[in-house]
Formats: sequence, C-alpha cells, structure tokens
Amino acid sequence: MTQTHGDDAVTLEVSARTDGTAGKMICVLTAPDGTEHTASAELNEGTACAQITIKNPQLWWCNGLGEQPLYSLRVILQEGGEPHDCWENKIGLRTIELDTAPDEWGTQFRFLVNGVPIFAKGANHIPQDSMFGRSGNEQLVHLIHSAKSSNMNMLRVWGGGYYESNEFYRLCDENGLLVWQDCAFACALYPLDEEEYCENVRQEIADNVRRLRHHASLALWNGNNEIQSAARGYIGQKALLEAHNRFFFETLRAWIGELDGMTPYWPSSPSNGDGPKKPGDYNRGDTHLWTVWHGCLPIEAYRKMPTRFCSEYGVESFPAWETLEKFAESPEELSLFSPTMLTHQKCRSGNAKMRYYILSKFREPRDFRDFAVLSQILQAEAMRHAADFWRCNMGRCNGSLYWQFNDCWPTASWAGIDYFGCRKALQYRARHFNAPQSAIALLSKKPWGKSPLYIVNEKAETLLGTLRWRVVSLAGGTLLEGTLPVDAPGSSSTLLGDLAELSGWRPLQRPQDCAVQLELLNAAGQLVHRQHYLPVRDKKAHLLPPKISVTQTAERGGEAYFTLTARHYARFVHLAIPGVNAPLSDNFFDIPGGESVSVSVPLPEGKTAAELAESLQIRSVADIPQQGTPLRDSLVQLSILLNPKTHSFRNYPQREWETR
Repeated sequence: MTQTHGDDAVTLEVSARTDGTAGKMICVLTAPDGTEHTASAELNEGTACAQITIKNPQLWWCNGLGEQPLYSLRVILQEGGEPHDCWENKIGLRTIELDTAPDEWGTQFRFLVNGVPIFAKGANHIPQDSMFGRSGNEQLVHLIHSAKSSNMNMLRVWGGGYYESNEFYRLCDENGLLVWQDCAFACALYPLDEEEYCENVRQEIADNVRRLRHHASLALWNGNNEIQSAARGYIGQKALLEAHNRFFFETLRAWIGELDGMTPYWPSSPSNGDGPKKPGDYNRGDTHLWTVWHGCLPIEAYRKMPTRFCSEYGVESFPAWETLEKFAESPEELSLFSPTMLTHQKCRSGNAKMRYYILSKFREPRDFRDFAVLSQILQAEAMRHAADFWRCNMGRCNGSLYWQFNDCWPTASWAGIDYFGCRKALQYRARHFNAPQSAIALLSKKPWGKSPLYIVNEKAETLLGTLRWRVVSLAGGTLLEGTLPVDAPGSSSTLLGDLAELSGWRPLQRPQDCAVQLELLNAAGQLVHRQHYLPVRDKKAHLLPPKISVTQTAERGGEAYFTLTARHYARFVHLAIPGVNAPLSDNFFDIPGGESVSVSVPLPEGKTAAELAESLQIRSVADIPQQGTPLRDSLVQLSILLNPKTHSFRNYPQREWETR
C-alpha cells in the first residue's frame, strides 16, 4: 500500500498478491466520520492493484502537531463471487520523510511529517519485562499514555529487545508517537557470513515488515544498535565485520525497500549514513553520547556536543521508594552499597557514579531515601540540560531520545519509568522540557553571566506573545521583572536576547539568594510554558525551609485537587501519597515564596480529597538533611573520579553496551 499526497487529496494504491489466479479484490476505506470509499480490481496472474482517491483528507500528525485520525481499510478477495480472504487494518494518511540533505554543517538528520520538520522528542523503549509474556496491555497503555502526556513524539524500539506487539503499534498510532524501529540486532556480531542463517533472518525481517509497514506511527527502519560503533572492539574479525557492513548497508536495505518502499531506512545507530566508518560524527547522522555518565564528564558537557540527532544519552537513578522496598530483603538492605542494591545494579560502578553526579549539584544527603530522590532529580536535570541545548539549536540538531524509557525489572537504571510503572522525576520533568512551545535560558556557569534566551516553537504556526521574566528572592518576593515581545516562527528556535543584558540584571543581591522564572504567554495572554532556574548550583543556594502547606482541596471529575502554598522558595517539590500509585498531574516542581501551585491525582475509590491531603507527603531539596562538609563532598567526588573502575569507558563512550 502506498500513499501519494497532492493538493487537498490523497491517492491510496492498494496491492494484493494471492496464490490463486482468478478472482477480484475489493477495497473499502472508511473515514473517521463513517464515509466510505470503495475500489475494486480483477486479479491478474495472482496480483491486483486498486486506487482510492480521498479528497480533503484528514491527515495524521505526530503528538504536538495535530490530531491522529485513523481510517479503516478493509481488503476482500473474492473467488467465484464469494469472499475468500479478508485483511483489515487502521491506517493514517500522512507522509514521513528522513531528510539527510547536505547543509552548512554537514548533512541533515531530521524527520518531516506531512512536509513539516519536527524535533523528535522521546526515549528508547525496551521490553516491559525480562520474562516475555509476563506483562500485559494494561502496563502498555500506561507507558504509551505516559509518553504522550510528557510531550514525547517518538519512541525508539531498541534492537536489543524484540519486535513489539501489535497493541504497542496500535497505541502509538492512536497517540501520535512516531516509532523508530530497530531491527533485532544489537551490540554483537552475528553469523551474517552464513547463507542458512541469513535466510532465517530474511524470513524474520519479511514477517515483521509486512506486519508493521502500514502503521501510521512507523517512521524509520534502523538496521542495528551500535554494531558499527563497537567495530574497533572486534579485533581479528575483519571478514565478519565486512559481512556485517554489506548486510546492513546493502542487503537489509534492499530487503526492507522491496517490502516497504515508503518508510525510510537507516543502516545503524549511531551512523553517519554513508558507511561504517566514523559513526558518531557530530555533523552527520545520529549519535549515542555517553561521555556524560560513563565518562564522568559534567552534565554541562552536553553543550559541547552539537549533534545532528542524539538517539541515546542518559544518567542513572534509583526507582521509586516503593519499588526499592519491594526487593530489599530488610531495612538494612536499603543502603547505597548493600548486596541487594549492588545486585540490582548492572552498570559497573553505577551506584558510585550516581553519588558522584549527585555531589556535583547537591550536598551529601544523610538518608538513603533522600539519596534515591536526589538521584532522580539529578537525572532529570541532566536530561533537561541536554534537551534544552539541542532544542535551542533546532535546525542543526533535530532529535533527542534519551536512554531509557522503561524498565524490564525492578532496578537502578537510566529509565524514566520504573518496572512497576512509577514515574521518576525524569518522566515528570520531561513534560516541561519537551513542551512544544518553550522559553529556555542557557545559563552561564558564572552567576549573572552571558545567558542566551531562546523561544522554541515546534508548531508550524508563528507564535506571537510575550515573555515575562522575574528574578525572585529565595525568601519570597520579586526583586526584578520585565517583559519581552515574542515573534517566533514555526518549526524553529528564536534567539530572543541575553538575560545578562536585561536592564538592572547585574546589580542584584547575591545570586545564591535568588531564582529566575520565565513565563511564556501567547497573544491572548494565556500561559504557555513556565521555567525556573537557580543562577548557582543547588548546593550553593541559600534555600530556606519552604514551609509548604495544603491551602485548598477539591474534587472534580474523579480527580482530587490540591493547592500547595510555600512561604519561601521551594525547590523540586516532591509529592507522594502512600498507597496511591497513580501519577500526579505534576511533581518535582518549584514554587516561588508566597505563591501557590495546584496539582491533581485520580481519586481512589472510597477516598476523599481531604483524606488524601491528610496523607500527602511533601518534601523539597531544602527539607533534606545533609551530612559532612562541602570539603568532604569534594574529596568523595575526587576519590570516585580517580578510581579506574568508575570511568573505565571514558575513552570509549560508544561501548556502553558492555555494561548492560
């Protein structure tokens, strides 16, 4: 089946092949409003082809750009006037292209949906469970809805797992999540020089391409995960590597192209697209960037990585406390280096690395429970740091898929959603740093230093509005404020100015006593996006106990609503309700002093909002007890950094597969 898009019309060409030689093919296309379009064709030597033209089509868009209307296509084969076979599926009318044209930096790597360039935002999806078949559709629905609500528009199905269920792709179709589909090759060499094995692979590829090629969400076939980038590790296997190169750059491309001539193909991830050499080129193709985390570089180092498309990057964190309690053998096992915690850690020196990165931003917490929360906050901040920089460089960079989306067992990992479906700070914060229209400041390391201010507008239409900025005291109150007009073209980022150049910016009181708030308003004055920053690292900020209270509760439409008010600036407010696993509308957010934020949660049966408010646990960074001294923290960091096991992959950032 192919689609040809023209002015206000789409021509659908449907082909069928059968073992029979006579008969008729009848195609019935039903629009979302129930309108039917029909076409038929006689079988000729076992094949038939029919065309349906849809005028004023309802186009399918990825999440954030529009709706996802789906048409039902039914294809009936008749023999002797009687139905002989029937195929039925839901399809979306859309075009998806991978633009790799030369440009001023090298070559593009960007997806276009219906001709509109997009910034791909999302994560790498792995199997839901290490035991195939143990997970069900309920968990899958939760994952896909979580991705959509976090403003994601793409999931990469990682090649080290398996081809996902039909339900997965159906849900992606319905929710506007593009699928980057790896073929099932990852992190190893395969006997691709053996004819019998390759024939087995050909049948597997054919089966899955035929199964998936008609899904509206399918955006890319990718040959493999990291085989090209790990080639230098396969010493003495030159002939087998050459067989791999031929297979992924030629053979597999031809197989998929024959069965699916519409979906783009990419030979490997990472790859420059032209050949097996120099994968991970910042100026061509996609990259996997692991010098942050495996190489122990600071999270600010992402700003020195002007990739065209980052399809893997990540920082680890612990799962939700409820998840930790499910696999800890005793309260004594709930500690950083206990046997249980080390067993549930499959990255070499992973727990030490989490400690290293936490101490780069925060003081050492006294309690392991607070350590687990800080690990999540640090992870979310690292991913935000990278995503903000790359989105501000839209046009040069066009995608940010962090590692990883979900977990296949209860463990410490790079995931944003843990094994039991609990959203970590990353999944909550992703909704904000993935917002289709955002105000972003790339703050200088030097307080009140040069800080470019961007408006990111991923929608096709120009954004007209206002940026309202404030510098607030951590004790409460506004120190300085102002507005800037916004005229941001669609599908681009616009440099609005520099925070350091705003009138009265520099002479403020000490930066460790302040915070910055950006609010993006549309032409009607409605809030589009809100962002908070500290001009110094959290551990240097003079955060006061915020004294947060629940000032109002309400019940509407099966939801419980809470209004939280902070006396002083509250940094990364973490909410938890014992016994309630449903995600809140927001979490891990800031509240300026003297101001309020409202959140909601699905109301459990038999509970009232007032009862939930009574059990609501509220913590912020300022509420976390510290231990030791800043000097001790620095010495701990140094000892972790000097340990050879900590950064054993520093010179080989693409070989993180050895730790999975």
